[in-house]
Amino acid sequence: MQVTLQDVLISFRNIRSLGNLCRIKNTFKLTLFILLPLMSIQVHAANTIRTTGYISKIRSFSNGASTYNTNDIGITNIYVDSLAGACGSNEKRIVIGTDHPLYQSVVSMALMAKASNLEIEIWHLDTCTVRTNSWDFRLIELQ
Repeated sequence: MQVTLQDVLISFRNIRSLGNLCRIKNTFKLTLFILLPLMSIQVHAANTIRTTGYISKIRSFSNGASTYNTNDIGITNIYVDSLAGACGSNEKRIVIGTDHPLYQSVVSMALMAKASNLEIEIWHLDTCTVRTNSWDFRLIELQ
């Protein structure tokens, strides 16, 4: 088999074309890598609402109240009369679950405020995801 100079030049041009194609392909990938996340960012920041008042009631129960399950999460509702009704309901309460990192501290503060009749400042998100008719907990502060 005999290789001519023209065959070598054609092969060289094909290799150079492949190199250009790879550069174009890599530039395209880099552009997509940068632009796609920027175009797909959706911010779903819930509003935080602050209320000051007195705790009227505290209620704790398991999420699946119809059956006894030690692996279920616990739910605590903190009722504050000065709250607006949660998500269109008449329920003036904020909910926190045992899976929340501050659950024990929040419930302890709420029980102390209730027992001592102390005014609290409590913040909630403008959402009801833990329970459909209870505001989602954000922050509690004793006055």
